[in-house]
Amino acid sequence: MNILRAVFICAWADGEMQESEQNVLAELLARIEIAKEIHSLVQSWMTKAPEESDDLWETLSADPETAKTALYQIVNMAAADKVFQFSELLMMDRFREKLGVSQEDYEEIVKAIENLVR
Repeated sequence: MNILRAVFICAWADGEMQESEQNVLAELLARIEIAKEIHSLVQSWMTKAPEESDDLWETLSADPETAKTALYQIVNMAAADKVFQFSELLMMDRFREKLGVSQEDYEEIVKAIENLVR
């Protein structure tokens, strides 16, 4: 749930949800199971960004593998339109720091995503 919340925060980082971002999110949601009581909350994030909070990043950064998975999904979302905007690069780096992921791991994630979207 927290990774999903972080991905939605990323999608809304520029203040709007692009069609390409909606498509990535729909694909992601189709691959995972969401409890019925959480489903409506997640659906509401399609029209309004979830709140960003320190507890979200603290929870995600508590486990290094979870932090890397979250960052992978965030980078994947930012690459939905196959181009990293400058604002997205700044946001991804900010999220990387909040998650405690090393610069080296971040660069590996970006390269992996770039290879997928080519």
